[in-house]
Amino acid sequence: RLFYTIIGAVGQWEREEVSSRVKASIPIRAKLGKRIGGLPPLGYKWVDNELHIDEIFAPLAKRIFELYQKEKRKKTVARIINEGGYRTQKGNLYTSQAITKIITNPVYKGLRRANYSTINNGKRLLKPEEEWVFVKSPVIVSEALWEECNQLMEKNTIKKNHPTKKRRHLFTKHIRCSCGGKMYVPSYPKYVCHDCRNKIPKQDMEDIFHEQLKNFLFSKEDIDKYLTTAKQRIHDKEEEREALKRKEQQLRNEINNVIRLNTNGVLSDEDFPEHYNPISEQLKQVKNTMAEVQGTLDALYSYLQENNHMLEETKDLHSKWHGLSFDDKKSIIDMIVEEIIVGEEEIEINLIYSPSTIPAHHPLLKGGKRGNYLST
Repeated sequence: RLFYTIIGAVGQWEREEVSSRVKASIPIRAKLGKRIGGLPPLGYKWVDNELHIDEIFAPLAKRIFELYQKEKRKKTVARIINEGGYRTQKGNLYTSQAITKIITNPVYKGLRRANYSTINNGKRLLKPEEEWVFVKSPVIVSEALWEECNQLMEKNTIKKNHPTKKRRHLFTKHIRCSCGGKMYVPSYPKYVCHDCRNKIPKQDMEDIFHEQLKNFLFSKEDIDKYLTTAKQRIHDKEEEREALKRKEQQLRNEINNVIRLNTNGVLSDEDFPEHYNPISEQLKQVKNTMAEVQGTLDALYSYLQENNHMLEETKDLHSKWHGLSFDDKKSIIDMIVEEIIVGEEEIEINLIYSPSTIPAHHPLLKGGKRGNYLST
């Protein structure tokens, strides 16, 4: 067994040595303008290990640049090329990604880029720019046309990726209709039921909630109770994490024992998987559970830290409400509201925290067919 282990190690060393030499030669071959693998770009061909223009496909490459200059859309260019019966070098339809690859390749303006990417776990990754190699190549399009198309593509990419301002509403996460449908805010300022079209104006909903806050006062006992509950949850999860750590160590010891028995010849190679695999699978499950528990703990730590201060600040929300920013209002609603159910005649506000001072009923601030709302 030792003999085969040594032979395997030597073989692995030889493979790594060959791979290292090949990688070291790539930048040198690239600087000499030699081929270092892969298909030539569209419109080019390799002749005697040098890049030459392919008279058959060079006009197609130039046509793609001219089309993009005119149409200004990659998908439109791909559609026109496909409808013309053209296919990629691998026989596939042209896509917007294929058009991007062609437009952004500096080879077409006379500058071939090499040694700029590598394959890692099946994925192509860019190397650091200082390792890139540029050599002169035959020109298919003018530098002016190449620059114009690339500036246009960069502009379109920035425009496409520019985040649009998403409209935000105070109660979106919590409000729903009594019929069970989700309520959202379309173009007009009302929460509207997706199913039955039940509505309530946004301002009315905030006024109702503001009135609810008039008697919403957290006592010191309420805050202490909340903090005690939160800390207990963290304590329970920490104990669970420690128990999992002990189980992990136990399984690792068992695995080491099985390996030792196999190494000493007590356990045959044929019987090894039968003893090793179940323990290994159990260890994997324990590690996955530990990751979940740790994620829950991290969330609890963050939640407690953020809400500890917020709870202290909610002792008189009613008087402070109109002076709060939108984000502060949203944070408070997210913290204390579980759900809001909008019915035809009443609104039910269910709170995560329910101090005893909150009354069961309050009059609706504004008139209308909803006569009152409930809070529990």
